[in-house]
Amino acid sequence: MEVIRLLRSKNRCLMRFLEASKEFLQSAEQGDFSLLDTFQDSREAALKALELYDGKVSEAALALTAEHKTRSLILEIEAEMLAKNAIVQDILAIDQKIMACLDGEKARVGQEIVRSRKSGDAIKKFKSAWMPESGEELDKQL
Repeated sequence: MEVIRLLRSKNRCLMRFLEASKEFLQSAEQGDFSLLDTFQDSREAALKALELYDGKVSEAALALTAEHKTRSLILEIEAEMLAKNAIVQDILAIDQKIMACLDGEKARVGQEIVRSRKSGDAIKKFKSAWMPESGEELDKQL
């Protein structure tokens, strides 16, 4: 049946989405965010594909006649929907971990920026105090 085939294809797409999330999480947990752009692109593509699947599933469901809507078809649809819900829950759990990694990296970069600014301020203070004492004024007078 077309509806079942489409639901299974959609679940396979969700599984690829889940696998991409797991792979990115592994690298993010190690502090490697170099694949972030690739990860975002793959997620966007998967979301577009999922939207297309939703449209096709709706079309196929509307095309079903009363005689096609059997108890076995309904059970198969329910099974695919349960599988979809489980995959989505896994994706959400991984997304929370990814967000935690990104928040941690954001905090680390923020601290690094603050340290860098403090170092720059200290160098400026040292230079402004050091120049008159270094005799640089004598060079200007000669």
